[in-house]
Amino acid sequence: MAEFPKRRLAPQSLDEKSTFTEHIFWYLNKLGLSENRLATLARIEQSELNKIVNIHSSKARKNVPVYQLVKICLALGLNEEQAADLMARRERALSPANPLHDLYRQLIRLYATNPDLQNKYKSQPERYLDFANDFLRANYTGSDWTELEKFL
Repeated sequence: MAEFPKRRLAPQSLDEKSTFTEHIFWYLNKLGLSENRLATLARIEQSELNKIVNIHSSKARKNVPVYQLVKICLALGLNEEQAADLMARRERALSPANPLHDLYRQLIRLYATNPDLQNKYKSQPERYLDFANDFLRANYTGSDWTELEKFL
């Protein structure tokens, strides 16, 4: 008989040595979210999310793009400090010199401090990032839309 994979247990607490994976599962547990729900909210394919989250897997994604980490941070409702910490655990950061990264920072603040944004799409989780997409389209003033298009 086929055995289903066991659900990973979230750590009871986090510290400076906790891994990216431990942080993700701690936040999921805290919010009562599944990995599947996180993938839906962040608009990341489940298989791609698995490669990002499971850093010790042989299929782990190296050099995770910042835009994907931002989507995960938004889906988890992290504040700016929590988002910076989580991204650093995947050796990524928002650059103060990059105008798009400044918009990502603003979005993280908006999603973290506005409960209406967090609750608006509970019945339609696939639309959770609609506000983010509209915000980026309306506020991006750069000339290179390549990175922005990846987020959208």
